[in-house]
Amino acid sequence: TEEEEEEEPFFLYFNPTVPHEGADVYEALTEYPCTWTPGGTLDQEPRVPGMTSDKSCQDYRQTVLDRANGKRDNRSLGAIWLDDSIGSLLQVLEETNQLDNTFFLFQMDHGQEGKVSLWEPGTRIAQFVHYPDGGFARQQQQQRFDGMVSVIDIAPTILDYAGVVRQDVYDMDGISWRRAVEEEASSSSTLFFKEQRCLFFEFQRDRAVRCGCYKYMELHEDDIDDSYTYRYGRRHGLDYDNTKILSNLCYYEQND
Repeated sequence: TEEEEEEEPFFLYFNPTVPHEGADVYEALTEYPCTWTPGGTLDQEPRVPGMTSDKSCQDYRQTVLDRANGKRDNRSLGAIWLDDSIGSLLQVLEETNQLDNTFFLFQMDHGQEGKVSLWEPGTRIAQFVHYPDGGFARQQQQQRFDGMVSVIDIAPTILDYAGVVRQDVYDMDGISWRRAVEEEASSSSTLFFKEQRCLFFEFQRDRAVRCGCYKYMELHEDDIDDSYTYRYGRRHGLDYDNTKILSNLCYYEQND
């Protein structure tokens, strides 16, 4: 029945393309009809809560341009459009009384200058989780976890919260960080993510590993001039003369 379907758990992967550099956001807002989609042309304009529920799609798009205060770059326009899209999702969840019982995870697709390099701006991204019923409280009770987590941890963590206990049948490299977040700062799970875990990174022929506070990078000497990591370090006056670099990141984080 329809009522039974409404009670079923759901999973949504929402992946907006803005403010990615692959297309011109201003052009999309001003020149493309609201009925055009990657899957084809819609019969009518979509009605999106919080965006086009009380105005036409074109009128909504004009509000994006107005709020950008004359800026036409992808980052400025895309950030507003993206923020509205996330707000619409949260509004629907709240209106249907599902917000507190929904594991909502938001991750950024870099957006920093160091993207595609092995320096920290290239390997770290913003991540936010909202799940009051699971211990992640509302805004007035924010918490922060400083352990090292990775995108490979998303699947095992979601399965953990979903109660899928037989995770051993799935071959995954990641680890659920549920226990580490829920337990005390001195617990073995929390200390593992903060001090003992090692994460590996690679791009082009360069490699890096971070274990706790320490990060080691090794750049491939034969391709050094084509290395994004090398070029980023050179632009920012980092240790670009060496192809083997060891850093104590906790020192920089504490003295930032």
